[in-house]
Amino acid sequence: MSKKKKVPELFGSMVFNEEVMKQRLSSTCYRAWKKCVEDGTPLSLETAHEMAAEMKNWAMDREFTPQIEEDTRAKKIKGWEKAVKYAYGWAKDED
Repeated sequence: MSKKKKVPELFGSMVFNEEVMKQRLSSTCYRAWKKCVEDGTPLSLETAHEMAAEMKNWAMDREFTPQIEEDTRAKKIKGWEKAVKYAYGWAKDED
């Protein structure tokens, strides 16, 4: 069984942040991005393309695959639909 992570470990963990850029971008691209952020130097089209491609690759590496059994999923959806139905009626009564 996997160890549960605490909120601070998860917060921002799925962000293409500077640490991820350091790891995934070429050093030339990373330096150009850093100069842009610090000095306002425009990014070249080549640098922007590399950043966009690597951001896409990074996101694809994190593709979500559900790990829930179909019967459990169906029960949870049924419960969610019931909650929405009651909440809708409750909210309607407030008007």
